[in-house]
Amino acid sequence: MFEMKKSAKNIQIETNNIVVKKVSLAGKLFEAVMDLFYRISKIALWFLICVIMSSGIVALLNPSIRNVVFNYLPFIN
Repeated sequence: MFEMKKSAKNIQIETNNIVVKKVSLAGKLFEAVMDLFYRISKIALWFLICVIMSSGIVALLNPSIRNVVFNYLPFIN
């Protein structure tokens, strides 16, 4: 069988390809983690907005809190 000897240039190209593949894999993993973090933070922010809005609505529907809020607001007569 024909055997080809690897030259220094071929070895260097293979080494560079391995490094590029490792960096590419690390970049893809980083991108996946950042995408996951983005999606989780978006859900968490929507949940936080819903909690704040619902607690504000409940507070304004409560008569005792509503009287305190509307009595001390300067722009409501």
